[in-house]
Amino acid sequence: MSFIFLSYAREDLKRAEEIAGLMSERGVPVWMDRFRLLPGQRWDAHIRVAIKTCAGAVFLASRHSLSKETYIQEEIDALAQRAEAMGDDTIFLMIVRLEDVPISDPKLQAFHWVDYFEGSPPDEFLKVIQSTWNAEEEAERRGDAAAEKPGQESEYVPARGTTGRVFMPNEVDLFANKKTKETYIFHGKVIDYNISHLVYVPEDHSVIVVMNDGTRLDLGVKLQWLVRPYFLKAREVFIVRTEDKKSVDGTVVPLRLGVAGTDGAVSLPNESRLGRFFKVLDIFRKSRK
Repeated sequence: MSFIFLSYAREDLKRAEEIAGLMSERGVPVWMDRFRLLPGQRWDAHIRVAIKTCAGAVFLASRHSLSKETYIQEEIDALAQRAEAMGDDTIFLMIVRLEDVPISDPKLQAFHWVDYFEGSPPDEFLKVIQSTWNAEEEAERRGDAAAEKPGQESEYVPARGTTGRVFMPNEVDLFANKKTKETYIFHGKVIDYNISHLVYVPEDHSVIVVMNDGTRLDLGVKLQWLVRPYFLKAREVFIVRTEDKKSVDGTVVPLRLGVAGTDGAVSLPNESRLGRFFKVLDIFRKSRK
């Protein structure tokens, strides 16, 4: 799963959080160091990977971000290079001025910018962000469809930190009720329901089954694009065993979000999209810029 990379100066943190929340409310995943980096991680390496893999990027221009001689200048260089490599017809780097400052950096002068000094953000900015993300999602949907060949199981990479698989792909079906917003996992074989909770890792769409004894197992399938929005919002999942298309038994377990980049997943309480961002911010607050 890709994302929009958010580049900002430490002094503009509150504005960055606000913009990240607005993008999240529109269903656009945001990579922001405050939300994605864990204590002890090599932040420079993770940021380089994020810049190389993001679907697009937003740079918040202010007197702080344009004047600081810190790592943010390396971010600007890397983002500008990626934008240039993608060609003139692809929108990749979007500049948002937080205040009336000149864009004097030659690397940034070629890009059109929008102003967001106060009040509501310009509609054109949010539309471009959403269209950039929608294009990435469409490409991912085509990739999902191409990978699903009848009678052939695609290669599956288990989530890191897991010790086994609960199901094979043909033994489980994930479903979301669009009206009630409820999420389900249907399966046909008998399993041990001694489950503490599930962890959904949006970065690779894997689902980790955490047992009461702490054992972490991979569910055995990754979430496809149709059900991802519902699992992002869900607080619990109905795990239901079926036989001849009828429910036999089952249980309800909590669903949490996981942060990738660790051996396994760090479980976080599932909330609204904006709430999740600030929950991660509270837990993984870490200064670097």
